[in-house]
Amino acid sequence: MITRFDLVGFRNLKEQSIHFDAPFCFITGDNGSGKTSLLEAIYVSLNGKSFRTSKTKHIVSHTQDQLSSYEGNFVLRTEFEVDSSVDHSQRYTVAIKKSVTDKYLAKVNGHPVSAISELAQALPSLIVEPKTFNLFSGGAISRRRLLDWIVFHVEPQFSNAWKSYNAVLKQRNSLLRTDRIDQLTLGPWDAQLAKYGDQLHHWRQQSWAKLQTYFDKYAEGLLSEDIRAKISTSYRSGWPASDGSMLNALTEHASRDITKGFTQIGAHRADLRFTFKGLPIEEGLSRGQQKLLVLALFLSAVSLVREIAGKQTLLLLDDIAAEIDEANLARLFRLFASQDARIIASGLDDALFLRAFNIAQLEQRNVKMFHVEHGKLEQTNLT
Repeated sequence: MITRFDLVGFRNLKEQSIHFDAPFCFITGDNGSGKTSLLEAIYVSLNGKSFRTSKTKHIVSHTQDQLSSYEGNFVLRTEFEVDSSVDHSQRYTVAIKKSVTDKYLAKVNGHPVSAISELAQALPSLIVEPKTFNLFSGGAISRRRLLDWIVFHVEPQFSNAWKSYNAVLKQRNSLLRTDRIDQLTLGPWDAQLAKYGDQLHHWRQQSWAKLQTYFDKYAEGLLSEDIRAKISTSYRSGWPASDGSMLNALTEHASRDITKGFTQIGAHRADLRFTFKGLPIEEGLSRGQQKLLVLALFLSAVSLVREIAGKQTLLLLDDIAAEIDEANLARLFRLFASQDARIIASGLDDALFLRAFNIAQLEQRNVKMFHVEHGKLEQTNLT
């Protein structure tokens, strides 16, 4: 869990140190008070990037006093303990300083990291925020990103393979945009792309097979059996199954790629599909039911990383109680506790959090309540 979190120069948040040293931490406050910005700051400290924007200039505080003191930078420092079934309990400190020009300095336990993505290795973290609940109705990228988050934490070679795949893909697409290109010229690039693509597919397929078991378990715990029995799931590799290997698929579709000027199939098009009675999920389930299903999927990801890598996950839940009633919120809390996940959740109603927590019959010593106002967080009493 996070024992100390220091921040300065981040959005509308005041300079402060916070101790999130409890399994369940709830942040309440009015809209616009800074709840989402706090979760964003924690996420950035552990991943090096935001879930809200790709532009650092939108994150760095623009108040006059902070600009003069920190010269267009934000600084985040996080101390935490990781309860790993592999390495037992370990202490970490991660820190990142980033400027409006995107220049950064990041360290893990005082040692500079060569790539900002290395921050994510220490403490796996997932953000569940309002846009997350468009997982079923949105494009494949968000579903593929969740699957790749799992593979990233359970397969040490995934990151290098993914970077290599994207480098070859970029080169192949560049060639496809030239005037003179033929299938023979593409051959060597196809072989390289397929080499890395087959690796990614293999790891994803393995993780998906195990993920489904957990997903079925949690979906049954949150939705009625009548609803769950009508939900179907599948994994798509990113190329037609009838083509066999990715290399065969690239060869088969080469002429179409040349016409379009980009690579239309491959591991970068992989997807997870969810249907209800053969139709898109959003056409058969209510918004609240979809939200519970998304949470079941994220809980499954937490459980799988715990099983394979022995890593504990931090779940950041923004506005978690919206469209979820008290009873279902209590069920979620019980599931979170059973998986030993660490939770930092935001919402408008602290009383609702406590009622659901009590319904779940969890011990209040495992929870901390905070209230945020004008970008400043204060711990409150559990009353």
